[in-house]
Amino acid sequence: MGVNNLKKFLISRLKIYTIYMEKEEKIIAILLVMIILSLGIAYAMIYTDSNMALNDGRYQLVCLYESELSDKIYFEGIIMDKRITRTGNHLILNVDYNSNDIEIFIPNNAGAINLEEKLNKGNKIYINGIVNEFRGRRQIKIQNEQEIRIKSSR
Repeated sequence: MGVNNLKKFLISRLKIYTIYMEKEEKIIAILLVMIILSLGIAYAMIYTDSNMALNDGRYQLVCLYESELSDKIYFEGIIMDKRITRTGNHLILNVDYNSNDIEIFIPNNAGAINLEEKLNKGNKIYINGIVNEFRGRRQIKIQNEQEIRIKSSR
């Protein structure tokens, strides 16, 4: 039941009950409805934020090697190593995900320099990206800075 449907339901029930209620009971009923709606909205916002890390519903958590090229995926892992490429100033992260080393490619035009300053070895991060292949190796390509979020530092 969506928030709007819940709101309509509660308001319709409130109208029925307010005919037979005293003034104080009406105030309490209105306050309870406001509290319930506030909690519902807060839950929806918190659930959406933590469930996704950055996931907007179009991404799926899947195995990198079972994914097709250009699939959008998300996961969280720990940065094991980072380096800037000699040509292009791109950032390469090696991230540990369930004991697998996954390479993350962040192009210069996707905020590589800014992220290089923010990200450190040992950071736990959320990652959204697209499955890519470079020289026969699968990697995840980041399209913008918002696709990586630091969860915690060591």
